[in-house]
Amino acid sequence: MLAPRTSESVFPGQPTEFPGIPWGSFLVYPELSLAATYDDNIYAERTNVSADFIYTLTPTLELKSNWAQHALNLDLGGDIDRYRGNDSEDVTDYWLGFDGHYDLGAKSNLFGGARHSRDHEDRSTPGSRNPTAELNPTAYYHDEAHLGLAHSSGAFRLRVGGTYDQYDYEDGVSSLGVAVDNDYRDHVLDSLGARLGYVLSPQYELFGQFATDNREYDQLIPGQAFNRDSDGYRAAVGVRFTLQPQRLVGEVFAGTMRQDYDYSGFSDISQPYYGVLAVWKPTSQVTATGFIDRTLEETTVNDGTVYASGSLDTTVGFEVEHQLSSKLSVNGRAAYTRSDFQNFDRLDTIIDAGAGLRYFVAPHVYLGTDLRITDRDSNDINGQYASNQIMVNIGYTPARNRDYSIIPEAEAGAPEAPRTPGLYSGFYLGAQLGHGALTTKTLGTRDAGTDEADMGGFGGNYGLFGGWGTEINNWYLGVELDASDSNANWFHNKDKPDAVTTYIDKDYSYGLSARVGYLLDGGMLYGKLGAVSTKYRTYYTQNDSLAGAFAQEHDEDATRWGVGLEIPASRNLFVRTDYSHTRYDGNTLPYLSTGVVETEVFDTSVSIFSVGLGWRFGDEGPTLPSRSATELRGLYLGASLGYGTLGTSATGTHDIGVAPVSFTGDFANSGFSGGIFTGYGYTFNQVYVGLELDAEAANFGWYHVRDTGGSGGRDFSAEKTGSYGAALRVGYVVDNGSLLYGQVGPVQTRFNTHYRVGNNVTDLSNTRNGTRIGVGAEIQAAENAFVRMDYSHTHYGEVDFVSANNLDEMSFENSENLFRLGLGFRF
Repeated sequence: MLAPRTSESVFPGQPTEFPGIPWGSFLVYPELSLAATYDDNIYAERTNVSADFIYTLTPTLELKSNWAQHALNLDLGGDIDRYRGNDSEDVTDYWLGFDGHYDLGAKSNLFGGARHSRDHEDRSTPGSRNPTAELNPTAYYHDEAHLGLAHSSGAFRLRVGGTYDQYDYEDGVSSLGVAVDNDYRDHVLDSLGARLGYVLSPQYELFGQFATDNREYDQLIPGQAFNRDSDGYRAAVGVRFTLQPQRLVGEVFAGTMRQDYDYSGFSDISQPYYGVLAVWKPTSQVTATGFIDRTLEETTVNDGTVYASGSLDTTVGFEVEHQLSSKLSVNGRAAYTRSDFQNFDRLDTIIDAGAGLRYFVAPHVYLGTDLRITDRDSNDINGQYASNQIMVNIGYTPARNRDYSIIPEAEAGAPEAPRTPGLYSGFYLGAQLGHGALTTKTLGTRDAGTDEADMGGFGGNYGLFGGWGTEINNWYLGVELDASDSNANWFHNKDKPDAVTTYIDKDYSYGLSARVGYLLDGGMLYGKLGAVSTKYRTYYTQNDSLAGAFAQEHDEDATRWGVGLEIPASRNLFVRTDYSHTRYDGNTLPYLSTGVVETEVFDTSVSIFSVGLGWRFGDEGPTLPSRSATELRGLYLGASLGYGTLGTSATGTHDIGVAPVSFTGDFANSGFSGGIFTGYGYTFNQVYVGLELDAEAANFGWYHVRDTGGSGGRDFSAEKTGSYGAALRVGYVVDNGSLLYGQVGPVQTRFNTHYRVGNNVTDLSNTRNGTRIGVGAEIQAAENAFVRMDYSHTHYGEVDFVSANNLDEMSFENSENLFRLGLGFRF
């Protein structure tokens, strides 16, 4: 509400990265960026999610006065979003504003500003309409202004002022062309307040503050005799701190908030009011910001009968930015919000986290990338959702200093280990152990309709590999042969005469791959592409026609792709982590069904993670570069992309009208996820011990769909959404600074379980705890950056339920394999 008091910086002087472009007595800061974002849940739906690519053009322009006295700043820009496959979501937002101050004297000034913007309501906003109810995102205009006076006298600091906000919502249209009235949402917020501070010392200032909070709507809620008009206040006392040696500034306050509603059906709000803001700069190029915020937000949440008066939101979060060099900067952030809807039975908890980097490929041109994950849990099952957003962008910012260079301290980072030519060249042999998932999409006729299912299971894998490769500067080219055996399988049976029994066992495989790698400080990051041939044993029969079963051993050929990390452990010995995915051509299975030959199509995929130990031949291998294990100590933060498999052992009984029959089935399917991780590690000689927290968002699962062409049949599925975990990591640091580790810890994941018998639907959201066990490797990429590759298996508790028609009793026992490739930064 009130303009902050400026203070002397506690940080050492730094070269100016963005000095601006002189224009008369102003400095101009233009910028233009173009971004492409993949969003795996554009409508923020709990199930049946939709994904799309969004292209965003963002032009901005800032003008800042360069005067000895007074100040005036102008700001304008826009965000133009265009969706590739859902153009009804296209929006064009813009803003135009100014702020500044007029100095009345050495100790007094008038400050103020105004801003006009056109914005839109995100589909994830609680209470927002889906695309059927309102075809386009709800657009609105926001006009805001503030005006105040700041004065200091001796040790006293006084600020008084007011704010004004007006929201004007545009009407919409439904997917059927029916007009949607949003005028009832138009409202005005205004506030008057004062803050009085007393400077105890250069480090501390005590203050008290009070502000009114008035909210007035233009119209009544449609069909109701009331609206959400209210008035209230916020009162608090606090302390502002500026700590020089610790390079820490911020403030903390606590008090009370009250809001009284005109409508007697809404209970008035009287709650504690508090906040924290702290900025810490442990080094000249690292900035960490922590905050706690509590606000009362307007909302449209209702169930048609009961209406929420507002949402009391409490948010705790942090953001860290690290400038690794004059060209490269990285950032990470996370926030937890608890939204308690007033006068309405709904409580949301939201995790919003992300990480990104920006690299200047030229003095004024940058490339950037960012991962954002969002997970909302709620006691309202329809309010739950999870999403991943992956963004890449290119930008032009001519106001940046062409000769910008940060001070030597910032460039120091972790010293590069000298690369040794020939370390990865030559012939090699090795052995590996692995674990993975076998998944099969099945499709065939059943009765007068069809049956489609995602079947699958997990299993171990072991094998040998050998190949040859050579280095070309920092690149690696090679070819590799491998052979392996596996016990992965899945099984399905229903104890009913005209039902089916089927299974697949995966046997041995042979493969040939081309490998292309890039040599980093601590090892090699490679990709591979090749061919593989696998022996399978497949069985499929209708239970009353065993003589007509399909029962064969058969070879299947496919294309395999993969990624991996290779870490030198000595002149000749190396350790490898490798992940591969193979999708085989569809296989048609003929079988006998009640005297008629029918066919079933199996479309099989295999994902395997392996840890290998290899030997590269050569009498005089090059000396392994070395770096201290102590460089792995400290805090770190990173983001990862994952590919996981959700597997479920479904058991129970089906009531078919005569007597219950037993059912057993292994179901599984794979999908992508995004995650954020942070932790702290310490080394004891070469032994590494650390603790880590992570959050992940996903929208994938397995499905069974039965189209009977009439009555009967069952549809059921399981989906994975948000996950949160903690892990103890214990590892060994090899001489070149790379880390091999194991991890174990608890993980909590939310699952959607759907089960339909005829018109009777069971729809569940269950949170289950599991123990995650995994292994991984990290190699130094550059300075304080590292590349990580890990794999984990988690077994969760059972989800037991009775179908909505009270006839079927089922148990879904979930497990998960998860492969992740991540990029992290140590601070």
